[in-house]
Amino acid sequence: MARTKTTKRKQRPTPRQPSPPPRPEENEEEENAEVEVEEPAEEEAEAEAEGAAQGAGRGKSKAR
Repeated sequence: MARTKTTKRKQRPTPRQPSPPPRPEENEEEENAEVEVEEPAEEEAEAEAEGAAQGAGRGKSKAR
C-alpha cells in the first residue's frame, strides 16, 4: 500500500507542471504562425530535459 501511494504522489505533480506552459503558447501561436514552427523545436528540447529530470516524458506528451 505504501508503495502505491508514493507512486501516485510522484505522478500527480508531474502532469500539473506541463499543463500551464501550453496555454500561453497557444495564444502566441495564433498571433505568430511563423514563430510557431521555430518555437516547438526549442520547447521540445526543454520538455525532454524536464521530462528526463522528472522521469515523466509521457505526462508532457499528454499535456500537449
